[in-house]
Amino acid sequence: MNPPRPALALLLCALAACSTSAPQRPAAPEAAVAPKVVRVDVWHDLVCPWCRMGLHNLDAAVAGLKDVRVEVVHHAYQLEPGAPQSGTDMRRHLEEQFGADKVDAMLARVTQAGAQSGVVFHWDAVKVSPNTAAAHALVEWAPRGKRSAVVAGLHRAHFDEGKNLGDPEVLAAVAAAAGLDGAAARGAVQDPSRLDGVRAAGQAASARGITGVPYYEVGGRVLRGSQSAAAPTETLKAAAR
Repeated sequence: MNPPRPALALLLCALAACSTSAPQRPAAPEAAVAPKVVRVDVWHDLVCPWCRMGLHNLDAAVAGLKDVRVEVVHHAYQLEPGAPQSGTDMRRHLEEQFGADKVDAMLARVTQAGAQSGVVFHWDAVKVSPNTAAAHALVEWAPRGKRSAVVAGLHRAHFDEGKNLGDPEVLAAVAAAAGLDGAAARGAVQDPSRLDGVRAAGQAASARGITGVPYYEVGGRVLRGSQSAAAPTETLKAAAR
């Protein structure tokens, strides 16, 4: 004899492990949240000690951010665009600009400010104040992902090792130390069109009202001067928000 239909329905349901509700699907993994990207445009010269401190502090600020990706865009600015290509005697040049009796105190003040940021200057090693057009051309030639490393290498070469940043051989060695083709770099820093581009960039900076460096633009906000690590940190967070 056939069982009553309700009993048969329950039996079939049990055998099929059916449910009166929709089948449960495993939850899809949450999509990874892409970090916010903040662009920092920075104008600087490669023999400016305040620029070295400022970029050092910017790097420290970037390293301390967890959910923000910072894209640093370097712009050329020459404090002495008319300097001879071979450079001038650094000490004599400073004495002519500021007075022989003021140079030691000025360098000591810069050294003290650097120490507060963890940056050491070796002024006894620095003999030449170069024209920085070729050094800026090297930064512009380098792939974007290598530019910060090249800038750091140029700072070491000038401030720590006293090398002439107007010398193509010095620039080729800096490029090679950053993992780039030294021979190609040597050619790039002597390319007249690339050097003209550096000079044009400096003129464009002056035209937009930049009269001193370092100078930063972060999400529509402007920072001037070397800055402590705290200042760019707060500005970067605000730009990300």
